[in-house]
Amino acid sequence: MEGLIYFFLYRKYADLLLLLSQISKYLRAQQTLHKWVMYSGTDSLFTPIY
Repeated sequence: MEGLIYFFLYRKYADLLLLLSQISKYLRAQQTLHKWVMYSGTDSLFTPIY
């Protein structure tokens, strides 16, 4: 019975970790895009605000 509880907790935790990794990947992609926009010729159009 105890093992089952741990299993469910692990499943919830794993889902949470997956979600977090997805979010961090998305944020990293956004940052990369931001840098690319800055270094390209279109930085006058997309002025990044820091």
